[in-house]
Amino acid sequence: MSISNNRGHFFQSDRDLKNSEIRTFKSKLPSHLVGDPVDLKSKTLYLLHSELLKDQAILAHSTGTIRFFGLKDKETKKLIRAHTTPVTCLDICQFEGSLLLASGAWDKTIKIWDIKTGKLLHTLIGHNDFIKTIKFRINPQSELTLYSGSSDGDIRLWSISKESGKCQAVMKSNSGTIENLQLSYDNATLFSCGSGDLSIKQWDLETLQVINTFEGHLTTVYRILVDEDVMWSASADKTIKRWNLVTKANDVTFDHDDTVKSMCIWDKYLLTGGRDEKVYLWNIESDELITHYQGHWDEIMGLTVLPKDKANTVPVVISTGLDGTIRYFDIESKFINYFMKFNIKF
Repeated sequence: MSISNNRGHFFQSDRDLKNSEIRTFKSKLPSHLVGDPVDLKSKTLYLLHSELLKDQAILAHSTGTIRFFGLKDKETKKLIRAHTTPVTCLDICQFEGSLLLASGAWDKTIKIWDIKTGKLLHTLIGHNDFIKTIKFRINPQSELTLYSGSSDGDIRLWSISKESGKCQAVMKSNSGTIENLQLSYDNATLFSCGSGDLSIKQWDLETLQVINTFEGHLTTVYRILVDEDVMWSASADKTIKRWNLVTKANDVTFDHDDTVKSMCIWDKYLLTGGRDEKVYLWNIESDELITHYQGHWDEIMGLTVLPKDKANTVPVVISTGLDGTIRYFDIESKFINYFMKFNIKF
């Protein structure tokens, strides 16, 4: 057991300290310039990019701030001091003429913001531990609701009105920490994943009961994505799995070198990233790995794609994470060659 007087090393194992040393070393290599990195000066825990935001993304930081970032000009448009603790999750919704943002954090609260004015509209209090995931939904009665998942193991349903936000129901999952929530393509059911029973659950949003359970991962499931009749899941077991939502079967499994924390679907591609610090590009029509991009020196927590347009001759992969940078990779480039050029090995 090694002993350190550095306060930043408290509550870290020898393995954590060793990994920290390796990351510090990587941050000083020529490779840290790969991907034209923008230094955000803060760890990013979540990236939100939506058609509603056009060429902007919203980033959640460990400092408690929310950053509005221009993906094309690479400029910070606005910073909001949203929480006093790390912000872990975000979601966005257009409702009754207003563009709303929800943020969740370690302070156990969820906050609802008017994006145009920057005004804080509501603070939702009820969870007993860190907020890990949030998802807006406009229900069949045209009412705005929000679902939240926490380290306390509960999924809460909130009614969001102009006047207030109230908890309407608590859904007990028996899944330990709720890591991620996603709505089905028809908006009628909710998928949840967590660290407890290692499964993914599908909830009927009329009865608030579990109607399907998907089993196959060996440990915590961190992310899920739903694309029509297909669901993707990313896990600490170093795999990404594809599930057929008609047959409920797992029909494809992709392998990583370590825990997978982030995913993004664009066109015929699936982008994945995580603890092994690589961005993987998969062709989901042929189920093949096309390439992977390197440059980050810590976990990748968020991914998106800037489509081809007059400014971009090819689509651009954008990644961000715990190294405090946001990076840009030409989707047709092979950055493995860069590392071969410098004879860099990790």
